[in-house]
Amino acid sequence: MLKTFIIGFVAMLIGLYFVTDLAPSFTKAAQDVYANTQDAAVKIPDGFDGGALDFASSPFSWIIFHLTYTFKYIGAGLLVIFTLAMMWLNRIAIIKFQKKALGNDNQDDILG
Repeated sequence: MLKTFIIGFVAMLIGLYFVTDLAPSFTKAAQDVYANTQDAAVKIPDGFDGGALDFASSPFSWIIFHLTYTFKYIGAGLLVIFTLAMMWLNRIAIIKFQKKALGNDNQDDILG
């Protein structure tokens, strides 16, 4: 139980850092939406910053935001390269699993 508490505490601290870091951008986006729609649900009072603990505390959303916002095209290119590499590794794993499952008998069917 103590281990779970410590891990959860550290994860929450890191998540709160991510939310705090993204709060100015989140607030600007909400203000833009409010200016265009006048929807009270997205109105953030003056003097406050908004954030979303469920979305912005994720390391994935923080990394993707900063790669695309801070590094622009280079960051987007890195995300594309990373995604393609993960797709390639996944395909290798699928082929390996299928070969093992079929006992290496029908390899032409697997690769086709």
